Amino acid sequence: MKILRFRSGVWVAAATAAAAVLAFSYASGGQSSAQDERSQALQHIQTGDYDAALQSLAAAARLGDAASLHLMGDLYLHGRGVEADPQRALRLYRGAEQGGHAPASSAIGLIYHEGIGVPEDRVKAYVQFARAGGAASGRTLRRMRLALTPEQLAEAERQLAGLRLADS
Repeated sequence: MKILRFRSGVWVAAATAAAAVLAFSYASGGQSSAQDERSQALQHIQTGDYDAALQSLAAAARLGDAASLHLMGDLYLHGRGVEADPQRALRLYRGAEQGGHAPASSAIGLIYHEGIGVPEDRVKAYVQFARAGGAASGRTLRRMRLALTPEQLAEAERQLAGLRLADS
């Protein structure tokens, strides 16, 4: 299992784009009571009370707040208040993604790009960043496109086409 690291500028560009979208979505999305829970969780995180933060995030997630699932994934990925668990983080990010939270796709892309708790897979990473749309920077996708072999890029585009068909 790899530790979070910076490589090839992809992490920095993607993390910056995802952080901007997450800040907006944490502040503006979801139901009123879910927003309240998420807001309380963010306050608990700032004070280092991760147990209370996780309780608030779990309550918001039960109310259907995908952004809270993403934030829980961040806590598990980075081991804040819990033992680092990249597999659990990945499951939480996937739940957030299924809930329509595009920044979760970027987080999943980072996990595959860096091989955090999973085998490094640049094709899956590219697919996830592309799925994130505006949550992933165009610069990140351009850099990744240049790093993929023509075969890898063709496979990624094939997978994206399949996902688009499934979504429609």
